[in-house]
Amino acid sequence: MRPRVLIISREFEPQIAGVSTYISELEKRSKNERVVIAQQMEKRTRKDVIGISYPNFVGSRQLRFAYFVAAAVKKSISLKGDAVVGNALVGSAAAVIVKLITKRPAVSIIYDIDQIKNEIKELSPIDKLVRKLIQKTIFEFSDAIIVDSNKVKKDVVNLHGIDGKKITVIESGLAVDEKTVPVKKPAGKKIILFVGINIRKKGLEDLVNSIVRVKRSVPNCELWIVGPNTGFLRPFHNELLKLIKNLGLGKNVKFFGEVESTSPYYKACDVFVLPSHHSEGFGIPCIEAGYFGKPVIATKIFEETGVVVDKKTAIVVNPYSPAELGGAIVKVLKDRKLAARMGKNGKKYVVRFNWESGASKFDGLIKKICNAA
Repeated sequence: MRPRVLIISREFEPQIAGVSTYISELEKRSKNERVVIAQQMEKRTRKDVIGISYPNFVGSRQLRFAYFVAAAVKKSISLKGDAVVGNALVGSAAAVIVKLITKRPAVSIIYDIDQIKNEIKELSPIDKLVRKLIQKTIFEFSDAIIVDSNKVKKDVVNLHGIDGKKITVIESGLAVDEKTVPVKKPAGKKIILFVGINIRKKGLEDLVNSIVRVKRSVPNCELWIVGPNTGFLRPFHNELLKLIKNLGLGKNVKFFGEVESTSPYYKACDVFVLPSHHSEGFGIPCIEAGYFGKPVIATKIFEETGVVVDKKTAIVVNPYSPAELGGAIVKVLKDRKLAARMGKNGKKYVVRFNWESGASKFDGLIKKICNAA
């Protein structure tokens, strides 16, 4: 008999984000019975997903975290299930609480724990301490932990002292839409593409600043930014718009927001760039770009997670370095042979990333903890 799995994930399809794609693709291919609790989305077509909507008074990040956890726990207690899986920090916190109340085994999926490192400037010492306590509690009470790269496994072991035998690495796979029609590329333009949620840690300010240098050498360049930028993301989006205006880049930067499929944008671009500062466990867009044979420029963290290989599938740069980033973009846009070689190597390299094998590993882990319970 197949286990019935309750999955708690604030992020879920069709949201464009790595944590959403990861759990959505594993869930889609799992052979277990599944029940999903996720944040309510208007564009979601699946009627079997139990949605949670935020009241108007829930505005801050901390309140949204607490509200989702409380609402998910309340809904979960009345649902049947043999195991509970929490996705990312929010879902995992809820899963652990459900375990303590219902005695069901819990699995936590964690993508990164970089937020608590000393070099991260965006969070206050108190924020880092709270996150560290939440992470450690989740890890200790979880029956099993899933991470998406050996880098994250190493971080969890080193920073929290968790036994590595408790951690299973399931790398992301590829799920691209080949049938979509490419976005119409403006004649004579060189397209620089970014795909991902529009938040500060993704290095978008560095990317925009780098375009000043790129524009001097490649006047016909355009930066396309694809991904969510509304709701709680709007304040940072407004900062980017102001920066773009101040730099005189209004005609060189285009925002496409949340789209149904990112494949057409990969097909149209000349180079893909992911300049994240920190807090990345994998980097799905890098392997998606590789699938379409596009050269990649990414910060060192993505070499650590294993999605790019410096000087082979990508040019790896330091984070927080617009000048270095701009120089790498110019190099790829001006050297057709280099771009073609990187794209060809990338296409060969990403074959190793497979959702089917990941889902099989996921199902095996669920079966193991249910039998042990």
